[in-house]
Amino acid sequence: MKWHHRLADDLANLRTAFDFSLEQGDQDTALAIASNLGDYWMALNLREGNHWLDRALAATPGRLTGERIRALWVGAWMATLEGDTQTAVIRLDEARALAQRAGDREAAAHVDQVTGVVALYRGEAQRAGALLRSALREQQERDDAAAVCVTVFYLAQAAAWRGEADTHGWAEQCLALCDAHGALWSRSYALYLTAYRAWSRGERDRAEELLRESLRSQRVIEDHRCFALCAETLAWLAEAEGRHERSARLMAVAGAAWHRMGTSLRGLAHVAAFHDKCEARLRTALGERRYEEARLRGAGLSHGQAVDYALEEPATPSEDAARQAGATVLTPRETEVARLVGDGLSNREIAARLVISPRTVEAHVDHILHKLGFTSRTRIAAWVAAQRRASDG
Repeated sequence: MKWHHRLADDLANLRTAFDFSLEQGDQDTALAIASNLGDYWMALNLREGNHWLDRALAATPGRLTGERIRALWVGAWMATLEGDTQTAVIRLDEARALAQRAGDREAAAHVDQVTGVVALYRGEAQRAGALLRSALREQQERDDAAAVCVTVFYLAQAAAWRGEADTHGWAEQCLALCDAHGALWSRSYALYLTAYRAWSRGERDRAEELLRESLRSQRVIEDHRCFALCAETLAWLAEAEGRHERSARLMAVAGAAWHRMGTSLRGLAHVAAFHDKCEARLRTALGERRYEEARLRGAGLSHGQAVDYALEEPATPSEDAARQAGATVLTPRETEVARLVGDGLSNREIAARLVISPRTVEAHVDHILHKLGFTSRTRIAAWVAAQRRASDG
């Protein structure tokens, strides 16, 4: 996803812009920068996202603006995903009061939506369903497709966790919305949820098939939260099949993904309960020493290696070519750009170094990612480092 790579590349600049906005007293710009990156933070780094929002909100106490209301409900969502529902409730209470004062029905619907997510993560699935339905009515009336898709996803999750028959209907509706709008990222979550429902009904083969389909998207996008959910559920399936070592490793790679985000599974009361039961059975089946050995092997995998392990599929041809042929798959200019990426330079810095335009650098980086079968600049940097070690040896 190009926006993902662009944000990763420009994060240092965004940090500077955020700090500058606060220093200059431009609170609305600081709030906008922090909250508009919400999807990025929720996929990759909750800890940093919450830090930004904490600073922006602290600089604007009681301010009645649309930017503050948005920052409050986005911040509440991120706090929930980080497991801090107490902070989430405080932020939501203020957001609700400000939205009512402003007569902002759209913001009020978002507050209901996130309050429903808080209830869901606290294990209050029935209350979550009522709040999410309230949000959905307003979002459908406004024809807000993106918000509707997210709310429908959480309604499906609430139904799944309650074991309700309408889970399938909500999940299928979510998948249809994602397909209609080409929403690959959201679709990966909808597939996970459909898989969870299949698992809960004892449909193991169907669940594994859906989880693999969701995980394949991780070769294109990098979302630690969705990956962790899929890997965790695959671990339960592996344990039920008697593949105890694989199950332990999958639980470890899921745990590593939660850690990279700055959170843990503890924030998901319903899923955590199944995790604990599975872990107890694994410790009994493997014994403490073998369990710890398997866990350490899983925890040590990179994101790309973890995706490969979870899928049990061979690397893509482009990845094989990159590993076997090294820099020969790249043009001389692409090799030069890759090395500068490995040195930690941004696109603008590379452009200045090579006296070319940033847009040209961006095109080179996209070609490098495609040729090497990678999904992020960090994987290019790791590949460059491996190439250098090989040449030094």
